[in-house]
Amino acid sequence: MDAPPHLALGGEQLYDSIDRFFLVSTGEFSVTPAALAQIELEALKGHRWWSVPEIQAASTTETFVPRRLGELLPPIIAGDIPPQPIDTGA
Repeated sequence: MDAPPHLALGGEQLYDSIDRFFLVSTGEFSVTPAALAQIELEALKGHRWWSVPEIQAASTTETFVPRRLGELLPPIIAGDIPPQPIDTGA
């Protein structure tokens, strides 16, 4: 499934971007920006873990990517994993 590109601003450069998101199970880990490229570091304001209710409540004031994250997470967390790729509204 190919999604339409969206534009992202990196520094003073505008980029066409096509993103894909993958569902992966993992153990607990610490997030580190060590492997990010310089342009990614410049765009990164910080990170934090959000609960599903926090994402859903903040979806009108914050920008989440993929855009439909608050809608898509509850069934996936409940074990309803789509058998085929889905449009995430990115």
